[in-house]
Amino acid sequence: AAAALTLGASAQPAPKVLVVDVAKLYQGHWKTADMQAKLQSDEQKAQVEKLVRAPLETQLWRVHLGWQGTRLLGTAVIDATTVRTLPATFMVVLGPGGDVRRVEILAFHEPEEYLPARNWFEQFTGRFLDENLWPRKAIHAVTGATMSVDSLTQEVRTTLAVFNLM
Repeated sequence: AAAALTLGASAQPAPKVLVVDVAKLYQGHWKTADMQAKLQSDEQKAQVEKLVRAPLETQLWRVHLGWQGTRLLGTAVIDATTVRTLPATFMVVLGPGGDVRRVEILAFHEPEEYLPARNWFEQFTGRFLDENLWPRKAIHAVTGATMSVDSLTQEVRTTLAVFNLM
């Protein structure tokens, strides 16, 4: 099923919205099991915050598990964050081993010039949570979109940290 998310805001410019068909992410083999991931303790929350080096905005994530028969193909995590002053909704798709397969922006309410180009997101592909997964290290900075780069990288790091606890 296609996932199209917009976050309502009155008197705001129309968000950039992408429609992502989760079923097509793995060439039609994606049969989703929709669920939520929730941190179960303050200890888990502290572990994630230590890895991310920032306080969590939420302790609940929308998760889609993709299966082909009994084989797990991947996990798609959908979340939202505040980029500068306005929200962005994104999806991080992880492989069964916990590597990033894809990062998609589903809705972006900041001005479009603050959204990094499509190829910027590709540098997350194949990455795991490590000390190099930071802007200006393994993740390239983008002139004019520093806050977007920082915010989105932090959210990918959060997704990976939570996945490591699942």
